Formats: sequence, structure tokens, C-alpha cells
Amino acid sequence: MTSVRQGDRALASGKVHNRINLSGTVLVLPLLYFYTSLSEPEILAFGGGAVFGSCFLSPDLDLKQSNSQRAWGGFRWLWYGYHRMFAHRKLSHMIVLGTLSRLLWLGLMAFLSLFSINLLYWLFQQPDLRGILQAQVVTGELIREGTFWLHSNQPLAAGFFCGLIFSDTLHLISDLLFSLARKWSLIR
Repeated sequence: MTSVRQGDRALASGKVHNRINLSGTVLVLPLLYFYTSLSEPEILAFGGGAVFGSCFLSPDLDLKQSNSQRAWGGFRWLWYGYHRMFAHRKLSHMIVLGTLSRLLWLGLMAFLSLFSINLLYWLFQQPDLRGILQAQVVTGELIREGTFWLHSNQPLAAGFFCGLIFSDTLHLISDLLFSLARKWSLIR
């Protein structure tokens, strides 16, 4: 097993986290299909959430450099403030609260990005107060459409969210196991 040292603790590397999470997802999806009353789209939403959470919304986004940040490529800047605001292995590593903090951060960055793009577009079209007002209107409409989609697709959104929670849970369990293995001198 590959580990990364942090202080006196050995933690799983990002690649190990991804392997554990993706393997866990592959094992859980058939169980959901055969032993629950979830529909196929809901199970796929769960799997999509677990994969997205493993690769893009990992609790390790609170680090200055992580596999999850690198996965964002040119959009890596979205997470700059997040790792400065949240200390590693604190709120971002709490089940549900950590996931919510990353989703809220991503939503805030999406809103600010959409508003900025709309503002630039409308100021170019109408370089006065009307341009600013139009940017607010268009951004508000986009947010309403997204909210309507979430409301009308609640089972899929819930499945995706549960997949994100599942990937976080596997991440935190692997951190705990690596810390215990280090404590018991099973790994260095």
C-alpha cells in the first residue's frame, strides 16, 4: 500500500483513495440493484455521485495540491479559496458536513462565475446599469432552472448525493485504517 506521511500519521495517497473508492462503488452497485427497490436511474445516479466524489470532490480538496485538484484541470482555481479556508482533516473530512461544504463552495463558485460571464457579456452589449441588471436577471433565471431541475428530479439528485456521501465515507475509513496501521507499525 502506498501512503503519504502527514505529521505523525500515514495517510493513503490520492491514487489509493481512488482505487478503494472505485472498487467499493463497483462492489456496491450490484447490491443496490439486486437487494433494494431503487430504480436503475437512481442506482446510476448513486454510482455517478460516487465516481464524481472520488475523482473530483474528495475531502482532500482542502490540501493545496491533491489528485482531486489536479482532476479539475483548468478549473482548479475554483478550489483555491477552499483549501485556504478549511484546514486538512477538519470540517472537510466530516461525513455529510464535508460533502455539503464542498457542494456549497462549488455552488458559490458556479454562481460567481456565471454572474461574471453574464456581467461581462451584458456590459459589452449595454455598457451601463441596464447591462448589470440584465446580468442579474439571466443569472437568476439559470439558478431557477437548476433549482427546478433538482426539484423535479429529486430521486436522482438524492442518489447522486448519497453516492457523494458513500465516496466520502470510504475515503474517511481508509484514512482511519491507514492511521491505525501506522500506529500499530504495520506500515511506515
